Amino acid sequence: MVEVRKLNIIKVIMSIDNDDALRKIESQAIKIKGQIKKPNVFDAVKPIRENITIDQMVKEQNYKPITYQEFRKKADEVEWEETLEELLEMLTK
Repeated sequence: MVEVRKLNIIKVIMSIDNDDALRKIESQAIKIKGQIKKPNVFDAVKPIRENITIDQMVKEQNYKPITYQEFRKKADEVEWEETLEELLEMLTK
């Protein structure tokens, strides 16, 4: 999980007392952060089509509904790394 990795990196950095080493780490971190490309939200936006029916959309998207029992089976197969309490706590941060 990303948050755990961040905390581990912070712990390692906190244990370093050499100013030169910290400057190098800071420089590299800033360089890496600058290389991370943020996705453009507008790439996911599609124009609204007019005069299209739900049946046309269902056909175009090859929609195949599943029963509640099939859904329940798939949901029960999901392996969570976190407890429900941990997931709910993440929503409040």
